[in-house]
Amino acid sequence: STGSYTRTSNTESSAIVTTSSINTKGNPVLLLLVPDGSNNASLGVTRSSDSAQGTVLVYRDGTTKVGSVNIEVGPITLTATASFPDVDQTVNQVIHRVPGTCIVGFDTGATAGSHTWELRARNITNTNSGQLEISNMILVAVEIGG
Repeated sequence: STGSYTRTSNTESSAIVTTSSINTKGNPVLLLLVPDGSNNASLGVTRSSDSAQGTVLVYRDGTTKVGSVNIEVGPITLTATASFPDVDQTVNQVIHRVPGTCIVGFDTGATAGSHTWELRARNITNTNSGQLEISNMILVAVEIGG
């Protein structure tokens, strides 16, 4: 499923933004967030004052968290780290958009069988002025090897 999704609550969403299901042989699975082919595919956090932070999370089979990405916009200087499963992006501006394709990781815990990975979202700070937006992106799962 694709389309636009906005999260303003500071609790983790039970709503699933996008899913991907495959049968695996137990090898590592590459997970990517990619544009769905329509215009204006994006991932970002907006704020009207102060700062705001949003998190996108990837779960396997509805219960196992396999990674997350934090995106923050606020009145501070740029700092960025890139390490999966947790990635942080921070920048001083009102709207911070990152390429959805920056969400890439491996799930090495999937056993042989059928699995579904899902992308969830939450806005974790300053919900009075900020929101997390995901537009026209899909989650792709590809088993590596075997």
